[in-house]
Amino acid sequence: MIDQWVREELEKTQLGDARRTNRFMKIVSNLSDKPTSSVPEASGTWAETKATYDFWDSPYIKPSQLRKGHVDATVSRIKNHQIILTEGLPLGIIDRLGKSAKIFRQSCSTFSKIN
Repeated sequence: MIDQWVREELEKTQLGDARRTNRFMKIVSNLSDKPTSSVPEASGTWAETKATYDFWDSPYIKPSQLRKGHVDATVSRIKNHQIILTEGLPLGIIDRLGKSAKIFRQSCSTFSKIN
């Protein structure tokens, strides 16, 4: 079963085939349900474990594709905020937000403006 938050977060992920996207969501759901577990423990069955490793070994899937859906969802969530406080927001997200928000990065106990 794929968690609802995973579907919402990764719905814009495009891996060229709906089965790959569904597998990615399943892997994220399994691993997030048991974040301290090994892949076999989180997967639950040998078939799920093998499918996870096969997915990671696939020549058809690039890390940038996996990140893009998450980045799109993050930008969509925060783009309407005027002030954003963050410990570490990737530069790609900052660039996509442009000057629409004041972004402050936390360093120890202080914040410094980064855009």
